[in-house]
Amino acid sequence: MVTAAGSRAAGESADGTAPGRGGRPLIGQFGLISMAMSGVIGSGWLLAGQDAFNMAGDWAWVSWVIGAAALGCMALVMVALATRRPHNGALVRWPTESSGKSVGTIIGAGLVVTFAANMPTEAAAVVRGLCPQVHSLCTSTPDSSDHRLTWTGVLLAAAVMTLVFSINWLGLTVVTKVNVAFTVAKFVIPLGTAVLLFCFKFHWNPLDTAPHGGTSSSLGSVLKAVTVAGVVFGFTGFQGPIDHAGEANPRHLRRAVLIGLGIPAVLYTALQVAYIGHLPFGGVTHGMDTPYMSIARSSMLPWLAAALFVDGMASPFATALVFASFVAAELRTAAEQGLVKPLSLSRTYGSRQVPRVALIANFALGMLMLLLLHDWESIVSATGVIALFVYSYTAVSYTVFRRTWQQGDGDGEAENPFRRTYALLAPLSFTLATVLAYAAGTKNLSVALAFMFGVAILAFVFARNAVEVRRRLHQRRAGWLIGYFALLYGLRLLGSWSPGGHLLLPQAAGICLVAALGLGAYHLGVAQSCRYKQELRTLDDGPAAAWRDPA
Repeated sequence: MVTAAGSRAAGESADGTAPGRGGRPLIGQFGLISMAMSGVIGSGWLLAGQDAFNMAGDWAWVSWVIGAAALGCMALVMVALATRRPHNGALVRWPTESSGKSVGTIIGAGLVVTFAANMPTEAAAVVRGLCPQVHSLCTSTPDSSDHRLTWTGVLLAAAVMTLVFSINWLGLTVVTKVNVAFTVAKFVIPLGTAVLLFCFKFHWNPLDTAPHGGTSSSLGSVLKAVTVAGVVFGFTGFQGPIDHAGEANPRHLRRAVLIGLGIPAVLYTALQVAYIGHLPFGGVTHGMDTPYMSIARSSMLPWLAAALFVDGMASPFATALVFASFVAAELRTAAEQGLVKPLSLSRTYGSRQVPRVALIANFALGMLMLLLLHDWESIVSATGVIALFVYSYTAVSYTVFRRTWQQGDGDGEAENPFRRTYALLAPLSFTLATVLAYAAGTKNLSVALAFMFGVAILAFVFARNAVEVRRRLHQRRAGWLIGYFALLYGLRLLGSWSPGGHLLLPQAAGICLVAALGLGAYHLGVAQSCRYKQELRTLDDGPAAAWRDPA
């Protein structure tokens, strides 16, 4: 781990990683796979299927395919960078090192919001899983699919968060062991659900495009469902091994991330098709039951409904467990890079290297979000958009590191380890993220940007005493990112404005313009970041000397 002044803490490796005792990784290969799988398989598969269908109709399964493909592109770039620059909290560290403190603060703020929101979201999902048996925890009507927690439910969700916090307090090794115990059940139950629903009363004609229940099957609706219905949220968590890359063998990262994303992608798509295939038989009813539990009851599979009832609490709990460790790692890195204060956020305690202050900060932020936002749907819509921005920025960082590499970088590298094979994949992933963020709609994009920049502004204010001497250099090279968000939001407003009943910016034209914006912003961001790296090198010996020691 590298402090803001560039010095290493005792017991840490030269590359900023934090291996276990004896130099061995704290997390093995199966632990990494289970971390990625558990981070992905949470409340998303339990609740997003119905919301996706409500938006995209019979083509809701396409939303899952598009979401998996887009995040798959981002994951490949992230893994390629993680195997060459493995750091704890890498998703904060990479933007800061490649593009400067201002960009790192904005992207880091988005990451903290996305990760911190997961604990209250999954805790709310745990309580929602109890609602079929304890009706006082939720407010709902028999003909409504809207579920909001009562204040009793909120208190119970807070208790769930406290339990998650307590387990993380025991250390990453304990979290990994508890998570492995949950992972098998989290995978077997949704897999068994998909298989059984295909075998009982399933009927689906993919050529039948007639909408059900007033739903739409337009391209815009399919793309909107990717972020708003919780598809992106359902896949967040695959980056878990990358967040803890400094405590693992870099050779295991690629397999863990791709398995953690690929298997759930196939499973989620199959579950969505199974959901659609049960609609002709009235298999989905509203009320306290989750969508798949309702199908199981109507299909005369009470034992499956019982298993889904248990999994409705176990899956979200395990996901919240690993996400608490993710955000703690990112907060530590943000403090090390001088992006947030206090510096105690970067410290670990005890032989198990527990980031106690970072865990407390994560718990406090999550509790605040739980009190402000009660419903699952609203929070996942905004965090899905932010996750796209955060994940896709890795493409810019990768290209910058490749173009600015010098012999001796990365612990004495003799050859440039960053391959040109990602020259096409990197801009593609950034462009896809831009299009999907645009499709989320004006409201969700507004909330996402408000959260992202709100936390970033707070970080700038509270870390002002640790601001680097060359502040203008960082701010000047971050202007393109602010302009990118402004243009994206402006196009979204034009795409929503319909004077005289006609859209000022038609859907197809809007998507084409936004795709061009994403591609142009990517190349501009790479150019500005490369200039930042070159200017920094000409000013002194390297990035480490460019920071004033806040201590």
